Amino acid sequence: RMADSLSLAYAAPVMLSLAAVSLLVAGLFAALEARDRGLPVRSGLTVPLRETARLLRQRPRRTVSADGLLWRWASSAVIPLAVLIVAFVPLGGHALVGHPLGVVWVNALDVAAWAVMWLLGGAGLRLRLVPKVAAVVVSRITETDHSPGRAKE
Repeated sequence: RMADSLSLAYAAPVMLSLAAVSLLVAGLFAALEARDRGLPVRSGLTVPLRETARLLRQRPRRTVSADGLLWRWASSAVIPLAVLIVAFVPLGGHALVGHPLGVVWVNALDVAAWAVMWLLGGAGLRLRLVPKVAAVVVSRITETDHSPGRAKE
């Protein structure tokens, strides 16, 4: 498979090359813009680096208050998303919505539910949920083994 043939050794040079090409192209555009304004072309070549340094030095922006509309929308989306996810879960061999791409829909709804929960709690919610989710995943993996050839207990 192609994914197996690519290794981490190729990832770093590709990422560095992509960053270098991006800086070069941005510098060329800035140099052309400086030339159009009658400024020296060399001043435009360093614009991407100076702008990156400026953005890294500035303080992060914070909102004055919470976004009420976003909070209301996100909180009202939790229950419908949960109901839609449960509609694809087979109970007794039959699902409420029997669709051949049910797994895809459940995954998409799960991503939407995570996004809604993140919108409700912000970045701090993610930090609290990650250890809990990791603990649940580890416990599920250790309690059941679905490998072929093993008898179910």
